Amino acid sequence: MYPKPPIIILLLLLFPVVLSSQQVFSLSGGISIPKIIRISSNPHLSVDADFKNSFVISFDYNKYIGKHFGLGLQLDYINTATDLVITTGGLGGGYYTDSAAYRFGFINIVVLPGFKWGNKVQFFLQTGPYYGILVHASNDTRGHIQSPDVGLTGVFGLRVYITKQMGFVIKNTYNYSFINKYRNAGDLKIFNIMLLGGLYYSLSGEH
Repeated sequence: MYPKPPIIILLLLLFPVVLSSQQVFSLSGGISIPKIIRISSNPHLSVDADFKNSFVISFDYNKYIGKHFGLGLQLDYINTATDLVITTGGLGGGYYTDSAAYRFGFINIVVLPGFKWGNKVQFFLQTGPYYGILVHASNDTRGHIQSPDVGLTGVFGLRVYITKQMGFVIKNTYNYSFINKYRNAGDLKIFNIMLLGGLYYSLSGEH
């Protein structure tokens, strides 16, 4: 049974009670690079994917207790465009190839415990679960994408301060989906690499 959005939102509401100290908001954007890491084990089904025009917009809120440990909530809008070529057949019959263009967008809600270290240049490392909701899809895609999506997220990044409270943020985000996102495409798993850059704001001005 997968976590529901209200449970994740409740975790955010509990932050002020559980934690104190530095609060950091950031807004970033960049490219999304999906990769197929496992395709169907069915010998009569093969899938080839050509990913293109994929991007992500990310908003995150982190609250740190002490100098190092924190808990974050991240919202990612991920827009994906891909062409799938699915070949089926065998068992004495012929092989059939079907091509489909997929265009869709997900919003991922991510809970991210993690650590930070450093001062003027601050590194951070986070990992946690995500819950993805399909928010739009092209007409030929609708009905062929599994929703919701559930998986695991890892983030490695750095913050470089400009003033006492503001600066640049650069991060790499990695998503592994537990869901076979494409219907009729067999056991196909996606590992998504996202390269992002943007700005952050610290409420306390601490580093």
